[in-house]
Amino acid sequence: MKEHIEKELKALLPRIQQVVSMIKDSEENWTADYDQNDPDDQYVRHMFYQTADLLDDAGRLLKKVFKEPIIVGRLLKGDNGRYSLGGIEFTSGAGIEFLNDQCEFPRWVASRFEHNGDDYYIVNYPELTLHGLLVRVK
Repeated sequence: MKEHIEKELKALLPRIQQVVSMIKDSEENWTADYDQNDPDDQYVRHMFYQTADLLDDAGRLLKKVFKEPIIVGRLLKGDNGRYSLGGIEFTSGAGIEFLNDQCEFPRWVASRFEHNGDDYYIVNYPELTLHGLLVRVK
């Protein structure tokens, strides 16, 4: 079943991108498509715009899921206080995936780095020891 879901989502991704593009294009000249004095038209326009935002988020997630890792390894803390992996240095806002093996079913977790004034941490997991943490970059 997993393979079937993956196949269907990969096939759906271009359609998601196409619909999002159509909605955004329509928004640029919205008065050509929607009657500004018709509350129902304005409702539909607003709902389509919200739908485009959600579909865009879904498309980004799917692209991330299907993308192969660039590098996998253990974080090292440099003399400058920054963490790195294979020559990639991470600063605030940098995306990262780490292996969460402290839960019942180990899994890769997507997050990002931030700095608290003293050290870097991974958002939503500030208690993690970063030096030596198994991570990957996609």
